[in-house]
Amino acid sequence: MTDKREPYIGPRPFKKDEGELFFGRDQEADELVSLITAHPVVLVYAQSGSGKSSLLNARVIPRLESDDEGFEVIGPLRVQGQIPANFVVDKETNIYVLNALLSYDQSQDPSQLSGLTLSDYLKQRPPRVNKFNEPSPRVIIFDQFEELFTAYSDRWEQRA
Repeated sequence: MTDKREPYIGPRPFKKDEGELFFGRDQEADELVSLITAHPVVLVYAQSGSGKSSLLNARVIPRLESDDEGFEVIGPLRVQGQIPANFVVDKETNIYVLNALLSYDQSQDPSQLSGLTLSDYLKQRPPRVNKFNEPSPRVIIFDQFEELFTAYSDRWEQRA
């Protein structure tokens, strides 16, 4: 049976399961995996539409999660636009963290996540274990991170 999917997906980013359709960026993926492995924080920036999200989804995340690298990847997370329209967010709730958590775990009730910090959430999640039954290192990936500065301007103090 042949794969009937169209390799030209249009103006949206490639998804994690579309890696076989994404090609020509292996060197960038290798460099980014090396940077993520070596540094606690890595920032990827480029012009909108240049393929950053596709590179992360189709190449970098699968490589990080591979047996060779063995990372537990959390994300990509988004800090805007994940809260259901019928949920009222009080002023004490960090709207950026709530969006990020909901983008990762959409099955959760927002009221269960609204008081958590990212650190609190990660502490209550058991880490993935590697083939030696040791905790895998975690990588948190934020996509469209500029939303931290462009969304919810009235909540600027929650950006920290």
